[in-house]
Amino acid sequence: MREMTDDTVGCSDLEMEPAPGPDGVTAEEYRLRMHALKEAMARRNIGVSVVHNSRDVFYYSGTGLYCTLIVPRDDDPVLLVRINAARAHEDSWIPQIRESTGPGDVKEVLGELGLLDGPMVGIEEDATVVSFHRKLLDLLPGARFLDISTAILDQRMVKSPAEIGLIRRAAAISDQAFREVRRSLRPGISEMDIAVEMESSKRRAGHDGANVGRRPGVVAPTVFVASGPNAGLASGYWVSTIGPGPSNAFPYGPSLRKVKKGDMVVVDHGTVYRGYHCDEGRTLSVGRPGVKLKRLFDVVRRAEDAAIQRVKPGLPVSELYMAALRVVEDAGYRKYFMGYGQYGVEYLGHGVGLEIDEPPLIGPGNASLIEEGMVLALEPKLIVPGWGGVDLEDTLYVTCDGCELLTRSRRELVEVG
Repeated sequence: MREMTDDTVGCSDLEMEPAPGPDGVTAEEYRLRMHALKEAMARRNIGVSVVHNSRDVFYYSGTGLYCTLIVPRDDDPVLLVRINAARAHEDSWIPQIRESTGPGDVKEVLGELGLLDGPMVGIEEDATVVSFHRKLLDLLPGARFLDISTAILDQRMVKSPAEIGLIRRAAAISDQAFREVRRSLRPGISEMDIAVEMESSKRRAGHDGANVGRRPGVVAPTVFVASGPNAGLASGYWVSTIGPGPSNAFPYGPSLRKVKKGDMVVVDHGTVYRGYHCDEGRTLSVGRPGVKLKRLFDVVRRAEDAAIQRVKPGLPVSELYMAALRVVEDAGYRKYFMGYGQYGVEYLGHGVGLEIDEPPLIGPGNASLIEEGMVLALEPKLIVPGWGGVDLEDTLYVTCDGCELLTRSRRELVEVG
């Protein structure tokens, strides 16, 4: 394992690491991605795919505009753009770009291509909203639909060198934000102010400003801060120590609670650079940490170390979870691990890339194999209701014989204030 820390990386690195091409990815790489998708379609006997999820469209086209991408297996792709087709021509390598007013244009294009009758139509069943799917069913009554989501996500799961470069840059931005917060965190500052300072630092350094998830309707801040007993409130779409949020309408993220001397402060945040995410979490102590906090952090650190040391291509993903779990069980903290005692959840982490949570889910039931080029986030947590919590999360890149940590912040319980 190769590890970089903020003792070896300075702010100047943000200026010294240029992206490896226009927005990090060349037109040739986009063409190769499209070719791989068509091969996956051929294996499934899909004649045309209608790609609608914004991150999937971006992955194949190079534009994040609101679009629908039509991919015929045996012809050139067509990009339908709802607004600002001129920008799409600037952003995308795809020659055939058209303005669109809605799903009716999908039928028109398929008619021009001779694909209205007969071929199987691939759609992203996990991410396509029901209303869009129903319109396609009405417009294409003779079509048979098949899910193409797994093929797309499997392809996206293994990153290219260009993608690794973008995630590496996101990690450098994340590290800089953590260092600035360590300097400013003190008794009396609110969780919200900590989050605002981190967000401001990241935006100035190139952070895109929004974490993207696959679930429609998921809204969450990019910086989660929880202090004192708030760090023991498990919530979120997966169990996490992300705080109670500012209101009942948005019950996730930092609150207005002011940090006190003796608090632990958990900071968990995603940084996005040119579409690509890095996920990182750290636990800090305001003043000298108590015995319990030090003990729990030691368990979390050793659990993550155990999982990191197991990372290598060909190993089942579940082995990473089991390696961390053995450390936690030996220490006697099983019921607090990832909120297991409260919610029965069993996981350790996930993939990251164009979305903050991607496959593979790292848990005991996932027998899929680790592959070189995957980017994984490991996030062991101990959540103790009424007391607080401890979090340590790192993003790593799977190499040919192990892994490289992309996140650079100090992996220790840092005393501040």
